[in-house]
Amino acid sequence: LDGVDLDLVPGVVTALLGPNGAGKTTLAWVIARLVEPSEGGVRVDGAPLEEYAAQAWRGAVGWVPQAPLLGRGTLRENVLFGAPPGCAARLDAAAREVGLAEVVARLPGAWETLLGDDGAGLSGGERQRVALARALVRAPRVLVLDEPEAHLDAAGRRAMRALLSRLAAGRTVLLVTHDAETAALADAVVRLDGGRVVVIEGAA
Repeated sequence: LDGVDLDLVPGVVTALLGPNGAGKTTLAWVIARLVEPSEGGVRVDGAPLEEYAAQAWRGAVGWVPQAPLLGRGTLRENVLFGAPPGCAARLDAAAREVGLAEVVARLPGAWETLLGDDGAGLSGGERQRVALARALVRAPRVLVLDEPEAHLDAAGRRAMRALLSRLAAGRTVLLVTHDAETAALADAVVRLDGGRVVVIEGAA
């Protein structure tokens, strides 16, 4: 990254758009404090990010990877995987927020339905919703979606706009993508190339 300067606010979906190697994932890693910048820094509510305990801040960032890791076990276990105690109370609310509740309702065992390796038994879009619910049960302040369109069919892509609007309520959402059509669903688009911001469109 080189000279990146952005203000990201709750309630706004910001797309990080650019080709492979542009710096999108690196910027997301810096925000999530998975890597530390060698120069410059990140401020949260005006305070340096370093004032927050690293583990606590990482828990405040929900990361939804391009290829969600699902394992053999129940649907409930997959959504709550790695979640701190107390998150189970938000399970149903998270499912409703991302459209997973409809999937739960039609499965024969509801939350106790057993999944196969890599979420076998669910469609690509359903696996993505499981990953979203897994992030949301932690009540994150920041939500990072890494190439969320990668495993969605045409119907899933059409549902993405409404979903993004719900996800942005009260939290900051970063949409990492190389797909211009997906980026167009965001409120603001930050185009990166070679680690630099080359254009900002919208509210970022």
